[in-house]
Amino acid sequence: DGRPAVWAYKDCVAKDKTTYGACNVNAIGLMKNETIRLRIKELRRSFQEILENTLGVRAENIASVLWEAVTTPVGELDANHPLASEVRDTKEGQTIRSIAKIDAIRELNKMAGFYQAEKTSVEVPGLAELLDRLRRPGIPREPGT
Repeated sequence: DGRPAVWAYKDCVAKDKTTYGACNVNAIGLMKNETIRLRIKELRRSFQEILENTLGVRAENIASVLWEAVTTPVGELDANHPLASEVRDTKEGQTIRSIAKIDAIRELNKMAGFYQAEKTSVEVPGLAELLDRLRRPGIPREPGT
């Protein structure tokens, strides 16, 4: 579960009857066992796959809801629609709130990576030499001195 081996050993094997030092020695010994190391590696890989699949499914579901918010005409929303986030009864009838279309578009664009900053580079003539002089011990000198 991501904890140091000594804590896992103390919790799972030694409980309260063994000192921290003894647990540490035993945990280190177990971590040298190739079978245990392979099993831990396998469990970590399985956990990573589950996590990635869960995140992928979640991202797909979010994108699906956002896309539905963008494409569903406002007139089709009623109190039972999945996009209805708040329904109020007023004197004039029902007020139904939902995800704003522009907000849904922004979120979809973020998920697609459209707002990632572009990397730019700026070259300043003489900057490298100036920084070099500043890093030298003593007072920085003028170029050529």
